[in-house]
Amino acid sequence: MGVHHDPAPVLKIVSRNDGRVLYTHDAKSESRRVVPENVAFIMNEITSNDRNRTPEFPANSDLVLPDRRASAKTGTGEAFASNWTVGWTPQLATVVFVGNPSPSCLADPSKVTPQMLRRLPAGTSLQDPLGPDDVRALGLTPVSPDCGPLNPGAIGLTGAGPIWHQFMEAALKGQPKVWYTKPPDVISTGGGDDGTFYLPGTAVSSGCIYYAPQPDPNNNCTWGGQFVPRKPTPSPSPGAPGQPGAPAASPAPAPTKPPHH
Repeated sequence: MGVHHDPAPVLKIVSRNDGRVLYTHDAKSESRRVVPENVAFIMNEITSNDRNRTPEFPANSDLVLPDRRASAKTGTGEAFASNWTVGWTPQLATVVFVGNPSPSCLADPSKVTPQMLRRLPAGTSLQDPLGPDDVRALGLTPVSPDCGPLNPGAIGLTGAGPIWHQFMEAALKGQPKVWYTKPPDVISTGGGDDGTFYLPGTAVSSGCIYYAPQPDPNNNCTWGGQFVPRKPTPSPSPGAPGQPGAPAASPAPAPTKPPHH
């Protein structure tokens, strides 16, 4: 909810001799707010709603926990060299990173001559994570048997996502199924967690518009009807000269005089 906590590897120190508590980590006193609570709540609602992911990911993917609401976000490195998933509930935040310690199989780029570089696929540079076949094509030996980028197309959803899902299910087993409490200064329209949320002063004064199958009497914004993607306006077809959409007639070329000999 927008409060930053520094990493705390030690929560308590107890004396072995007499059991006295020498140190106890006080998370509240050692924290500071970095994001307003109302902004943090709205972001949690956005990142925990699976419908927001469906334009890009399939519904009910590994970013969804079956028995509780959770926020999740993925990331994928350039050239699919690595990927990660970060997700959280009120009790637990977990980050999973998937990558190769040797993302490129090229041991020494200085050994690659311009002639050798032409053997790589077009658009490939030495800064890219080269796989074993790329390095062998250069006539060189891969740096290790397990070097190279991840499987082609591996992204945060398919790489780190399943690991994050399995761990969160096990770690949260038996924990209360809770979610964040909406701050009083967050304006909400629609139903529950699937509603639309606004910061104070933005819901009505901004002239907001919402699209839905039917008007929602609880929504303070203007109903814009059902969302229908606009079709591109076709350009007029060329017609006969002089008709709308017809190209202008080109003047006849002037006769040329025969060359003098």
